[in-house]
Amino acid sequence: MSEKHTDEKLELTTPPYKALFLKTFGNDGRLPYKIKCVALGVIMWIFGFFHAYVMNVLDLYMKDFIFFTLSILMGIAFAMVIHVCNQTDTTIRELNTIFQESEKDFQKFIHKWNRQSPIFYYLSVAVFTMASMITFVLAFFPATYTYTDPALWIRVLVENVTANYPTYLYVSFIAIVIGIVLGVSFNKIIYCVRVIDDYGKDFISYKKIDLRRAIIPEELTSLARLAIKIDLVIAVPTTVGALLFFNGLLNLRIMNLTILAYLIVSMFLLVFFSIYPLRHLHKELAEAKRELMKELNDELLQSDMQHDRLTQIPFFHSVLVLHDKVKAMSTWGINTGLLIKFFMTGFLPLVLGALLQIWFQLLLFP
Repeated sequence: MSEKHTDEKLELTTPPYKALFLKTFGNDGRLPYKIKCVALGVIMWIFGFFHAYVMNVLDLYMKDFIFFTLSILMGIAFAMVIHVCNQTDTTIRELNTIFQESEKDFQKFIHKWNRQSPIFYYLSVAVFTMASMITFVLAFFPATYTYTDPALWIRVLVENVTANYPTYLYVSFIAIVIGIVLGVSFNKIIYCVRVIDDYGKDFISYKKIDLRRAIIPEELTSLARLAIKIDLVIAVPTTVGALLFFNGLLNLRIMNLTILAYLIVSMFLLVFFSIYPLRHLHKELAEAKRELMKELNDELLQSDMQHDRLTQIPFFHSVLVLHDKVKAMSTWGINTGLLIKFFMTGFLPLVLGALLQIWFQLLLFP
């Protein structure tokens, strides 16, 4: 088995087409991409700060903790998306130390996914930007206040005729920024999942998995770790949804069915992206487990000794120990630590959203 790797890296953040936003914020330059992504959210909030100051609603703006949280979390989530893109290359290389058949095949695989089509990228950005603008228009339209409950500083500005145009321009700017970030993030996460799925289909084989060497080889857990990081990306907007839901529940005493539906869909996506990237590995691990269990059973059946006497013989004792370990083995490439992380990722957004809302309540109404 060759362990050489191609020098060509999987470049999901530097596609071969014009993607100025992604290439500017998604790659290290004078500043690391993490700082640039988080700064994007901070800058969005600072723009709002100056706008509120000019419009004399700064005191109300400073009490809008939800928008502040949204701005910061948006930057953090975008940084996490870029991290997942970079980690995808690392993950398939770790897997390739087990499953690689030839250097040429792996080079073809990397080259194929580096030739990304611009259509899906531009379509993702356009759709999410349009959806974001429509959402903001509906959210800040006075007739929908009963359902959307925008922040008080937005209400004051919208109801003030002289401040309408600057406010609409500012809200449009925020909607466009959020739409672009969501569109780029959606596009890159889908690409990462497609790369993993395609690699699993073409390369992962139970014949290359040696469970006698290790019950779950460390290289295989890298795929589960990447799936957790994808889940964490989805957990960030889910936390925002939970924050808005509990805000309506505690402040307005109403259950917003739209946000509730959003939370349900988000929780479904958390489960989906926990399972889907691992499906090929699960299938091949299950086959490797069946094959090894058959071999171990055959080894045990070759002797006429009783089960309790087998444990006295070192060789058969080791076979029995391995038999029990393999029988209890998970076929999802997940150890106990990763399983706990998957569980926490699923429930963390709801808990965090509730805790943030309670904290904001205490700050506003001590």
